[in-house]
Amino acid sequence: MVATLVLGIAIARALGATAFGQYGAVWALIMILSVVGHMGTDSIVVRETASDPSRARDLISSAMTMRLGSALIAYVLTLTVAALMKPDRAFLGYVAIAGLTLFASWYSLFATYFEATLRIGTQTLITTGSAYLTLGLTLLVIFLKQGLSAILWMAVLANFVMLTVAYLLLSRHVRPTFGRDLAVMKSVIMASLPLAGNLFLLMFEGKLPRLILLKVNGASIVGDYVAASQITESLGILPQAFMLSVFPLMSFYRANQPARFEDIYRKSLRYMSAIILPLALLVSFYSRDILRLLYGETFVLAAPALAILAWFMFFVFISSVNFNAIIAENRQKTFFGVSLFMLVPTILLYFLLIPRYGLVGAAIAPLVQQVVFYATLLALPSMRKYGIASVGASFRPLVATACAAIFLYGLNTAFQGVVAFAVYVVVLVAIRGVEKGDHDLLRNMLRGT
Repeated sequence: MVATLVLGIAIARALGATAFGQYGAVWALIMILSVVGHMGTDSIVVRETASDPSRARDLISSAMTMRLGSALIAYVLTLTVAALMKPDRAFLGYVAIAGLTLFASWYSLFATYFEATLRIGTQTLITTGSAYLTLGLTLLVIFLKQGLSAILWMAVLANFVMLTVAYLLLSRHVRPTFGRDLAVMKSVIMASLPLAGNLFLLMFEGKLPRLILLKVNGASIVGDYVAASQITESLGILPQAFMLSVFPLMSFYRANQPARFEDIYRKSLRYMSAIILPLALLVSFYSRDILRLLYGETFVLAAPALAILAWFMFFVFISSVNFNAIIAENRQKTFFGVSLFMLVPTILLYFLLIPRYGLVGAAIAPLVQQVVFYATLLALPSMRKYGIASVGASFRPLVATACAAIFLYGLNTAFQGVVAFAVYVVVLVAIRGVEKGDHDLLRNMLRGT
């Protein structure tokens, strides 16, 4: 995600807000429909392989077979939806180019073996390699003063290179083929469909504001929104990296030691809350300075959106833990029902706020949606556990953050951010937001023991 942020900064500074907005809208559309291409199989393969590594070859081969056809379906759907949006011809061309990355998405599937077997270094190389290779190639075409089409072609090239690299790395351990075991394929499909539905809804709700802004306000405003959202999304590397180590452990302990699973789950929520809340406070306070430093004066108008999206990341952090716990407990069907129930209210909320309030409305809408979503979890007996755990884990970090905010907004010095963070740490320790033994437990979790 750091590479994605740097990539976005380079494109925004080189091409301007309008082209950057088109770039963001193109990837929003593709990311929504990419779920059709991968069908949520990655997490299922990780869960099953972590429980029984001997099944890795059959699981990956079956998922490969499924995704051969689903990638083609996703590409056709992407072009169809883009055409229905009635954009200009250039936008359709951009979508056609970037959509080719859907056919290279297998590299994430190949990386599942390394995640499940806790070879995190190799898994990280595969999953981040495409982003860094895209960044390098993009910087080259920017230096050569090429346009958005060339930038998108570089993303396609980088994805296919990483597909090849991932296959060669996997072949040292497991050599997948196009599977013919219908029983395995059926089990993967049945397990992955609810997860795919959840992922589609999450991606749809997360990226829809960009498409509404494109239609209502134009590409330049989308560029402002993407600048703000890329800064906050770059923070997502923290829960992503954390869950890479913790999710296989969750899957193993849920099947073998449920009490240990519960301990890891609740402590993971507390760690994520303790990390994101002070970051959200600082990003929201320094939003104008951050945008000016990274993207330039042109994008400072996005500061209110950045301040709001920073707090939205709190829900992203705790949801990363809850979502993986739900998969480990094989309760994705129930979670999908809740997400589906929220779909219509979410769409109505987006179309109420974004056309009326523009950039700020696009930032407020996801935040309100998440508040309502977690309130719904608390109201449902079958999902209340996750809501209660989330509230309980975040209470003490919230108290410490409130104390830090008093100093941050009350002081007027060059070091008020440092002072506020110090206050946060002191208060968190004083109210026992950090427990004895947390350091050792966290270290063991990240080591996979």
